[in-house]
Amino acid sequence: MPEFFKKFLFLTVGLLAGQSAGAQLPDTLYRGRLILKVAPLSAAFDPHQTYQLGVEYFVSQRWSVQQEIGYGRYGLFLHANNGLADRGQQVWRYRAEGRKYRPARSDRLTGQPRAGRPYLAYEFLFKRVHLPQSQSVGRDCDSGMGCAYFEQIDYTNARDAYTLHFKFGKQYIWDRFVLDYYGGIGWRILSIRNLNLPVDAQTNWLRGEERGFWIANIRQPGVYSLPSACLGLKLGILCGKVPRQLRNNAW
Repeated sequence: MPEFFKKFLFLTVGLLAGQSAGAQLPDTLYRGRLILKVAPLSAAFDPHQTYQLGVEYFVSQRWSVQQEIGYGRYGLFLHANNGLADRGQQVWRYRAEGRKYRPARSDRLTGQPRAGRPYLAYEFLFKRVHLPQSQSVGRDCDSGMGCAYFEQIDYTNARDAYTLHFKFGKQYIWDRFVLDYYGGIGWRILSIRNLNLPVDAQTNWLRGEERGFWIANIRQPGVYSLPSACLGLKLGILCGKVPRQLRNNAW
């Protein structure tokens, strides 16, 4: 191998190694930091509208965990969605998420942190929706013989969703302001049942069964398995004292 090529290869490898080592920001800048977050799109556009509050905790520079809770009911929001958010509806949400960020890097020339950090995450989402209903139902019904009489009964249509998502996103932090956007795909198990309904009460659709991949009627009782997708945006505030290295810069 020519001597010139050996020197060039040596300098190239040394430069890349030095850049990788020099660009890494100290892990202590991130460990133990908290970010408070809200999800404005969930309160504005989601059919199951909720006000949500989340907390992200950095275990290290590259790893964090996030917990989030949300609640919504008809009448809490600026608009009622005219049929999407049904009257009397109540919604509860819980999210648990583990994230892995790409290593934080600083610009080699300026020494300042680069804008934004991509991440991958696994998310567990639980959502419960209670919707009051009132319907005429058959009582003392006999198979093939009809019902003795019909009665107007109030009950609750309850939907529980258990979802796992694989997510990808990017988070920006300027001084204390946080912008987090993401998308993802996953799988959902949906359990639908009617509460406070007499055992002998029957209607044309109250006695649902498992229908597999697609949901024909999201209020029909049964257990459903279906694909899921998520897309969202969160705004947040970085808590605590901001280190000098991170002030007025995105990281």
